[in-house]
Amino acid sequence: MPRFTDLFRGVCGFDRQAALEGRACPRSLKGWKAVAVAHDRRLSAGVFMRKPPFGRGKKSGVFRIVVWRTYRDPRGKERATSFLHRDEVDPALALLAKCDDRMPSA
Repeated sequence: MPRFTDLFRGVCGFDRQAALEGRACPRSLKGWKAVAVAHDRRLSAGVFMRKPPFGRGKKSGVFRIVVWRTYRDPRGKERATSFLHRDEVDPALALLAKCDDRMPSA
């Protein structure tokens, strides 16, 4: 059953938490198209693309590499952050290597 806050956000036009393949992702990815994404138990990494506005810039678009982790806040909602701890750097690089394998060939 929807909660009052969900209804309020929908009526007022507030964005809901962005999700990618059922997992939370940072709000900074709004408007970016996923090219290749890899998930771990708690880390996620992906390559995203945004085409430039009509008639501007390169025709191929702009690419962005993003690594984030998900966690649950005290209310129990799943959130995403791009802040990584020191022990999460190596697994994040391994996920980026998996993204390289999943990239479509040109």
